[in-house]
Amino acid sequence: MKLFIFGFIFYSFTTWGQIPQGYYNGTEGLSGQLLRVALQDIIDGHAEQTYASIWTHFQSTDDDVNGKVWDMYSDIPGGNPFYSYSFGVDQCGT
Repeated sequence: MKLFIFGFIFYSFTTWGQIPQGYYNGTEGLSGQLLRVALQDIIDGHAEQTYASIWTHFQSTDDDVNGKVWDMYSDIPGGNPFYSYSFGVDQCGT
């Protein structure tokens, strides 16, 4: 089972977490202000998100198989309690 989990994590990082081919085209050999402008052009037009919309995003980005969100940043592996929250019920903050 551990080998399967390791394989899945390795596969995830090597396939889903890759920079799209050609993403940094046009930045080769640049430095300083020219590099900053080229990088800004790459990310320009992105959709800015607010903390107020985080739970809406969690429903599509961090939805666990049990229909809850797992707070992986607060979780203590093997510890208790398991940091899992119900959408619309257990969410804290605004």
